[in-house]
Amino acid sequence: MANAVEGQAPDVRWANSVPDDLGTLAVSISSDSAITGIRAHIVSDATHQEVAVVENDAFTLASGTPDDGVWHTKRPLDLADLGTSPSA
Repeated sequence: MANAVEGQAPDVRWANSVPDDLGTLAVSISSDSAITGIRAHIVSDATHQEVAVVENDAFTLASGTPDDGVWHTKRPLDLADLGTSPSA
């Protein structure tokens, strides 16, 4: 989920791991105004249960602009702590 300053709801185009860093979450978001907050709910593929929520200060703009960009988590998520692993 992403929040914008005003206007229409943001469009989350995709979310996945950074190709060379499977612990880092990348999220592509566009909006008609600057993105002011991001909240990602991490769900276990095995149990379909939420295992973590990553939000706001955990993300930084990696490319693009605040209203049309790709955001990364500042630090890789510890997949072992989330009950999964990069090879799972």
